Amino acid sequence: MQKTSINSVDNRIEPKCTEIDLHKRDKYYREMIRKLLDNSSEATWIVNTDGKLRYENPACRLLFGYDLEERIGMDAFMHVHPEDIHLLKGAIPTTTTHHKGSGRIEVRVQHKNGSWCFVEAVRHNLLN
Repeated sequence: MQKTSINSVDNRIEPKCTEIDLHKRDKYYREMIRKLLDNSSEATWIVNTDGKLRYENPACRLLFGYDLEERIGMDAFMHVHPEDIHLLKGAIPTTTTHHKGSGRIEVRVQHKNGSWCFVEAVRHNLLN
């Protein structure tokens, strides 16, 4: 009777991932997340630590009227009502310095046509 160690059985069932496999898996998940965001009806912004807009999903165009290319790389707060900017900017140090900072804030964001939209902003720290 042949004996097989548990390790060799485990290796046959679930082989160790190579660096290439991990890269493919990460790429797959990034693409899947991008598709979810791109097809979401909720506006999603990704903002760098310097306050520049890094990503904006297509729902933002429907809600605020700006083309996606108009705002990428711009100040993420430029269309936030002047009386509400301190709410968002005050929250950034909290979320960037804590491992899992998050929170909800209601702010006004200006539509391209000049009107103001009330928005519940949910922030999450994705830096850590």
